[in-house]
Amino acid sequence: MEKEILKIADDAVSGMVNPLKAYIDLKRIEKTVDLALKAVNDSAINEAKKYNSKSFSAFGAAIEIRSNAGKWNFEHIPEWAKLKEELKNIEESRKIAFKQQKEGRAMVYTVTGEELTPAYYEEGKENIFIKLKT
Repeated sequence: MEKEILKIADDAVSGMVNPLKAYIDLKRIEKTVDLALKAVNDSAINEAKKYNSKSFSAFGAAIEIRSNAGKWNFEHIPEWAKLKEELKNIEESRKIAFKQQKEGRAMVYTVTGEELTPAYYEEGKENIFIKLKT
């Protein structure tokens, strides 16, 4: 299976097949593999726990059982929600200031008369996105 998948890439790189078609074919394979991994994930964890170790080797692979990093949740705290909303408003105003600056105009904060420092925009890396039909 691995050889066939790598052959798709090799054929595209060597010019034997259309690279866009090869990319789409590989995305289709990736989607299928992702679905299969999700389907098997819980069963694989349960099976790995039978080895009674957090890390071990089996089937030619190093295996480690660990929890993903936790994260803090502040959404239920009123002060946090208020400050987050204020931050969102500042970000939106600075985006507008950036657009106005491009047009040769400055955006002024009406309460203090202070000119707003605009945000700046960084272009993202060019990429190709494919949505496969189901």
